[in-house]
Amino acid sequence: MFDKSDYHGILSLGAIFRLISQHNFEYPKFYDKVYSLTNPALLYMSQKESILTLLDSFLSSTHIPTYIVASFLKRLSRCLLLAPIDAQEPILGLIRNLVIRHPNCSELVHRKLPLTLYDDPYDNEETDLHKTHALESSLWEMKLLQCHWNQSVRKRAHFVDKTLQKIESYVRFRCSDELFSVNMSKSFGGEDGEAEKYRKMQDGDEDDEGTGKPEPKKPRRKGFGKFAPKHEEKVIRAVGVNSEAPKGILDRHVPIIDVPTLWK
Repeated sequence: MFDKSDYHGILSLGAIFRLISQHNFEYPKFYDKVYSLTNPALLYMSQKESILTLLDSFLSSTHIPTYIVASFLKRLSRCLLLAPIDAQEPILGLIRNLVIRHPNCSELVHRKLPLTLYDDPYDNEETDLHKTHALESSLWEMKLLQCHWNQSVRKRAHFVDKTLQKIESYVRFRCSDELFSVNMSKSFGGEDGEAEKYRKMQDGDEDDEGTGKPEPKKPRRKGFGKFAPKHEEKVIRAVGVNSEAPKGILDRHVPIIDVPTLWK
């Protein structure tokens, strides 16, 4: 079953993992087999979501040795460089959750005593997890992805520059059609100002970019702006004065009645 294809091998290992976790089934070198089947070809399949979900469940236990988790982190990071755009976001979320879930693997992101390495000690061709030297390496692939053309991938790759969270985040899966529609709905050059450069090239204003001199800013007048008080013109209006005495109930003639006559 393992020799037919990587996808069927992962699915069969999912059934074996269920027997191991629920029925105490013994399968030696289980993680070595999963590690050998994890390659960039899996990320181009239509079933990549189920494959990454199985990988997350395989590495869900906090009692897994650190060298095993570190080897999977490095293998996923290498696969990330060759993965399609619809698989890069969930893999980045999975890598961040694994670092949060296994704090001992945080040395791949932040070391107390940083070292200068001229070559990556991690051996990607090694199948024995004891000999991959993953703990001696780092997640330098995240720094490379910070220059990715996709904005969401760049933002997710910046987690290595921040303090690690204590709560795992949700791994989001989006198909290629959804990503295409999202990118097409954005305004052209909204982030990097490419639309303005394109307009200048069409209008023949390329000399403005070559001078390198910024345009002088206009002096800002005080009292004007968003929070400036509103000024209203004073209008003098004439008010008519009524000199006549008021007429009303006070002008009526009230007869004087003798009070004792009312009781007769």
